[in-house]
Amino acid sequence: MKKILRFNHRYQRIIPRLLTIIILVGLQPWLWGLVLARATSLQAQRSQQAQLMTLRSRIEQIKKNAVTQENFLDQVSAAVPASAALPQVIERLERLSVDQQTQLEILDISDVPRVNDDVTAIPIRTVRVAIQVKGSAVQVLSVIDSIEHIQEVAMIERWSLNPAPVQLAPSPLPGEYLYFLTANVLFFLNE
Repeated sequence: MKKILRFNHRYQRIIPRLLTIIILVGLQPWLWGLVLARATSLQAQRSQQAQLMTLRSRIEQIKKNAVTQENFLDQVSAAVPASAALPQVIERLERLSVDQQTQLEILDISDVPRVNDDVTAIPIRTVRVAIQVKGSAVQVLSVIDSIEHIQEVAMIERWSLNPAPVQLAPSPLPGEYLYFLTANVLFFLNE
């Protein structure tokens, strides 16, 4: 009986240890899952904090740049004026002709149909102005150069240069012939 008691006594000391080991082994996947969840949560929180700091610094940069960019907005409105400014644009084109000492005739003013696609969702109105300029070759080519350097965004779509008929008045300079420049000038206006 002493043997049995000793045997029971050994089991009594081993059983709690064995149960503790079994419980720890059984709880280990759950504990690792808990540690993994906490580590993931901590990493996400640190990442969010870093992103928040980055966003705050970017917002500050944008605010600083916004003040400096306001000056450029005036330049953009000068290059791409409002649609209501079309008469002033046409007047500027006429003044170019007067400055180059040529005769300008506006043949047609029409809107260019818009291409409806999602890429060009910018509200830009394109106006085609068909012109005919009469002058010497140098004067007519100077008009082309002046149109290319006009304040507004303009593009000469197509042009042709033809000699004027002989029965027209002679050129202001002796030995020079008159030419007709026929061109389509595109102006881009903000709607």
